[in-house]
Amino acid sequence: MKKIKPTHILAAMLALGLLSYFSFSLFTASLDDSSQDRKAAFEEEANGFPFEEDIDEEFLLFEESVFNFINSELDSLMTKLEAENKGEDTAAVEEGLSRLSSEALAKINNYRQNNTGSKASHSRLSELELYLAMQIERDREKSEALIISLPNDYEKIASLLSYVNIFLPKHGRELTIPFLDKEALRLESLDAGFAENLKKQIFLTDPYQQIFPNILKEASGIADESLDLNKFEGKVVLIDFWATWCLPCIQQLPYLIEAYNSYHEAGFDIISISLDEDKQTFQQFIAENDLAWHHYYDGKAFSSKVIQDIGISRLPVLFLLSKNGRVVAFDRDIEFEKLLVHVQKALEAGS
Repeated sequence: MKKIKPTHILAAMLALGLLSYFSFSLFTASLDDSSQDRKAAFEEEANGFPFEEDIDEEFLLFEESVFNFINSELDSLMTKLEAENKGEDTAAVEEGLSRLSSEALAKINNYRQNNTGSKASHSRLSELELYLAMQIERDREKSEALIISLPNDYEKIASLLSYVNIFLPKHGRELTIPFLDKEALRLESLDAGFAENLKKQIFLTDPYQQIFPNILKEASGIADESLDLNKFEGKVVLIDFWATWCLPCIQQLPYLIEAYNSYHEAGFDIISISLDEDKQTFQQFIAENDLAWHHYYDGKAFSSKVIQDIGISRLPVLFLLSKNGRVVAFDRDIEFEKLLVHVQKALEAGS
């Protein structure tokens, strides 16, 4: 089990995959010069921002003890459940996590009542509570209340991105989007790009039955053909983000070739978006492997506007689009051995 380092709570979320590198980099990359200036001014005001130098030693020792407790209890819980063959028993797992969270919260409340500490240290207590609510309890409503109560808006931005990863897949758009939209609107004045980046994160987390953004509207393929998705209306299209240096991308190619050769005449097409930088290597690979479908290449890798417009941060990533451009299969849910089935089903479905 991966151990949580007793550093900033957001680093703990990052270590556990709650706050993906993609999520946080989306936030930081979205800051233009003016918003960077606003952020610097905001931090200089020190209105609750937990500067490391403001964190007293007593709190750091306490924080470390809480993380050590969480790690120890998680290890013990998993060992116990596995020994009792209850590792897949949802009720038993939830009961154990609830007890763990209650005991950790008691420690936090006791510290808050009996220690004055710095303002920054007490701000970190709120982050500890949020971590427990999001990761251990998985309590959506409690997490929302704690996010709203965070004293620092930049902490809220990072926490909202984590909220998307944790609660959107489980609770769906109806229960999560109203909260996200409200907070994004309020935080947009702090970072003009945040709302748009949050939308990207939401789409990548739950793209099913959503219209795929027309990121290639002004783009041309390597054969100088238009890749505007409007021109593919009525076709089933696989959008494939890949690169020649990506081994998993290469391993999936036989399945793409088989699907293309089997169903292209029936209305199936593929648009591969390459993140290669070396044009010669890219062109040679396409020719040698007879990849006869549409390809987009601009040599800018992850800096490409096309990539930034959707927020892809890893490879491979695939989207299977219906005849009306909605996502019907995505990424790891596309079992390549069953790609033919996915494509056939989409072709047989109505618009």
